[in-house]
Amino acid sequence: MSDCTCVSSGNAVCNKANGSCTCNKQFSEATCDKAMIAISTFEPLGAAPIRDDSSVNDVNMRCHVNIAETDLRSVDIIFPDNSQNAMTKVQEGVWEYTLQDVHPINSGVYTCHATANPIPSDGVFDIRRTFNLTVTDVNECDEDLDNCHVNATCTNGIGGFTCMCVNGFTGNGVQCADINECDPSCSINCDTCHTDATCTNTIGSYTCACNAGYSGNGVTCQECVEGKYGFNCAENCTCVDPMPGPNDVMCRKSDGFCECNKAEFIGKTCEKRNLTVTLMPDPNPVLNRPGIDNITWRCMVNLHSRDLVLPVTITYPNGSIWPMNMSEEGLYERIQSGVTPNDNGRYTCTAAAVGMDPVTGHFDLDVLIDGRIISVSDPVEGEVGDTVRINCTVYARSDVDIAWYFGNNQIIDDAKYAITKMSLGDFEQISYLTVHNLIATDNGSYVCSATDDTRGALIVLIERPVIGNVEISAVSFDQLRVSWDITFDGNLPPPICHVNYSSTSTGLFLSSPGSPVTDVSHIVTDLQPYTEYYVRVQCTNKVGSSNILLGGLQRTLKTNPSEPRNLAAGDIQPDRFNVMWNEPAMTNGPIDGYKVNVTRQSDGAIIKMDQVLGRSFPVEGLTAYTEYTVVVIAFNTEGGQDLASNPTQRIFKTSQESLLHCISPAWDRIKCTGR
Repeated sequence: MSDCTCVSSGNAVCNKANGSCTCNKQFSEATCDKAMIAISTFEPLGAAPIRDDSSVNDVNMRCHVNIAETDLRSVDIIFPDNSQNAMTKVQEGVWEYTLQDVHPINSGVYTCHATANPIPSDGVFDIRRTFNLTVTDVNECDEDLDNCHVNATCTNGIGGFTCMCVNGFTGNGVQCADINECDPSCSINCDTCHTDATCTNTIGSYTCACNAGYSGNGVTCQECVEGKYGFNCAENCTCVDPMPGPNDVMCRKSDGFCECNKAEFIGKTCEKRNLTVTLMPDPNPVLNRPGIDNITWRCMVNLHSRDLVLPVTITYPNGSIWPMNMSEEGLYERIQSGVTPNDNGRYTCTAAAVGMDPVTGHFDLDVLIDGRIISVSDPVEGEVGDTVRINCTVYARSDVDIAWYFGNNQIIDDAKYAITKMSLGDFEQISYLTVHNLIATDNGSYVCSATDDTRGALIVLIERPVIGNVEISAVSFDQLRVSWDITFDGNLPPPICHVNYSSTSTGLFLSSPGSPVTDVSHIVTDLQPYTEYYVRVQCTNKVGSSNILLGGLQRTLKTNPSEPRNLAAGDIQPDRFNVMWNEPAMTNGPIDGYKVNVTRQSDGAIIKMDQVLGRSFPVEGLTAYTEYTVVVIAFNTEGGQDLASNPTQRIFKTSQESLLHCISPAWDRIKCTGR
């Protein structure tokens, strides 16, 4: 006689003949016979193997047992270390246990252990099912799943990762900022530059460079030795030699500037590289006078003789080279005898500082013969109605003809002009031209003509400037170009012009930045976009001011508007909504349109992209209860180019669909409302 193995719930019936069990099964997979107890599946919910990343990874282990809870003593989960815990029933026949925040260390064999109630002595009703759980670590650093800063190091860990800013940066690893090691307020990881070096901050680091006058790597710096200067002491000093005895010369090691005793002679320089050579004849000009045929060549050199490679030489036009004698420090001379016009040409004085290239000075000799002009007067200025006089000095051993021309016409004595001539000693004659009652056409060059020479003398008529043809054009949204013509008939120097501007809204004229000017054009700056302005110009010279000339009305160009304001959505439905906005605070010209872009928030897919003139836009064909990003940009158009504002954007969400409600008013009709 055998024991019946039917479940112990009150509805099981045991067939005494064969021991089979019959009961009211509480779920489809349930059994009535404890001897038939089974675990159909034991596995984790979701994908396997389990990937352990930086998020909290819980694993639900689910066990399907084919016997009702009332007939079970226990359902446990046994861990790889043989410890165990009770599982929780989530529905009839289904038991679950949550492994919280698993990591690779949690990998191993897990067992679902189900025991029928009561436990029979032969253990038939004690059943197990295992699952080998594998948890693999995700290397967020290798798979670009980390959020570390570009200037941080990502280190993988079990179930996560860490971020650490690299050297030269500070922060939490997700945000890293450059450390300015050169900042005086720096407290950690600061620069190690020498006190005589300059620290330059770079991204993530810094550099040290020794200052001018020092050499080294920037961390260690040594002062330049005598005779050297500049960065890394790479330059050679070019100072003159000191006076015998006192050390009166100093080379500044930062820039090589030389200081010395300049009292030795007038014009002395302290630097060999500043050597200058000037050659002049005495007398000058050189006249071809009878019995007087000697000149003294005088070469001025601004270095002391101890700093020169002597001798100082003079080269004649025929190529011959002659030494010059030092008459005093800084002055070298040579006498040339028998000078005639045949000696005309270039004469060159050459001097060289010790260790430096030679330096030369030139003079082009032109021996004047009878009828050659020695000089004319400097430019003479006069106002309308004045009388002015110019002169012309001619070399002449006997009387020579001296004539004056204006344009192509020879001037004769009359009420307008007076010409007088007189002798200046034995070899010079001077002619005076007097011009009475100046008028505008008297302005210009008057030519003095002698036997063998011509030279021009200038009369400058000073009068008030006259302005004409003021033209204005737009340069940009905040600039206008203004240009004008000036009639000033040879005024020297040119007049100074004042430029003023006024907007039509104020009527107040303001001085343009950068005004006054001496040019005939000007850029008016700091204006407002798309605004009409008047510009006026007035010019002044030493005589007085011109007329004030007003240019025409001109507007500046458009520019980018500010962003649209108060973006909002209305009439929000499951499949549509209407967006609207206000005009930008700064339009900077008439708004030419708006660009609207609608994207789905979840995946960035573009839903709508359009250009509109008004300040509203219907968005249709959407998905219910879904977030969408709406971006609106205002733009102006100038010169065929769109000038866009910054974007304004907001996220809007469509409404939920309503439930479908159906009624049957008649046996053959169904009426539904809602969605």
